[in-house]
Amino acid sequence: MSQQQKSLFVEEKQGPFVVRSNDVPTPAKGEVLVKIITAGLNTLDWKIQKFGIMVEKYPAVLGLDVAGEVEAVGEGVEGWIKGDKVSCQMVGGAYQQYVTIPAKVVMRLPKNLSFDQGATVPICFVTACNGLLGKAPIGLGLDPTLSLERKYAGHTALIIGGSTCVGQYDSSFLAIQLLKIIGFTRIIVYASSPHFAFLQTLGATDLIDRARTPITSVPSVVKSLTTDPLTAINDAIGAAGCQQAASDSLPPTGTFITVVPVNVKQEAGKNVIHVAGSLSWPAQAEFGQVIVGKITGLFEEGVIVVSHRFEVLPGGLNGVADGLERLFKGGVSGVKLVVHPQETA
Repeated sequence: MSQQQKSLFVEEKQGPFVVRSNDVPTPAKGEVLVKIITAGLNTLDWKIQKFGIMVEKYPAVLGLDVAGEVEAVGEGVEGWIKGDKVSCQMVGGAYQQYVTIPAKVVMRLPKNLSFDQGATVPICFVTACNGLLGKAPIGLGLDPTLSLERKYAGHTALIIGGSTCVGQYDSSFLAIQLLKIIGFTRIIVYASSPHFAFLQTLGATDLIDRARTPITSVPSVVKSLTTDPLTAINDAIGAAGCQQAASDSLPPTGTFITVVPVNVKQEAGKNVIHVAGSLSWPAQAEFGQVIVGKITGLFEEGVIVVSHRFEVLPGGLNGVADGLERLFKGGVSGVKLVVHPQETA
């Protein structure tokens, strides 16, 4: 194996993306070195690059989702050997050919998933699980042991933004499945009509066309569909109007989740949780280990299916910048963009 690799850097705050060579890292104690076969693109990446947020040290390699193979293991690592197929959710570092990752957050790639499919899963699944199932303060606490028992028969949920898949920083495809699995009788989804049939196959029961219904009208439309209080509300877009619609749809006391920092005035009795799609941050670490322990089996047994359709961008890492620009301009819906770093010229 060469000791050099290609990586996609942001050289300085709000600087352009640049592909250049650098050293392949060596796994430290408790880490594995992963050869990245597929990396998934996410909206958070262009936000970091354009707005200069979250990253303090430059040059930086961005990227959150990877699938690949274990290349080497560090001291003390057990259960992993060279060649094992893995899928990983990261806090930066996906846009390169090799990366070191703490072994405790590495997930075994389900046998029924390709590398491309595997790279669409990590942050989507982690965000959906943390927000819906994890207990406060990280989520609504619907199933903090990830037992997926059907204990919410008769309950109703609302998802705002059901046709994006973290292309718009959202995990709604998997959220719909999780709600259905734990027994929700009614799952109302605000989404684009071209995706309605697909969303129904995942478990959506009532669909609101966002092209015909302004976000401000969503609470009244929901009330026309059901008089039952909403047990779960997932704002998978995060714009101020979406957060307000989520808040207005709550019963007098209740909590909704959103995927970006809170940007809505909180009314008395109503709460909002900003969901983090992380396995390793302190607040999420304990539940993160529950997710890591169960995710592979859930996919291999068909309990959860890969619902994200994907598009492979040409050029390896050279295709990332144009892909993120498409996400920035809103040109992606219902599909996850991925790249193959090993194909970088």
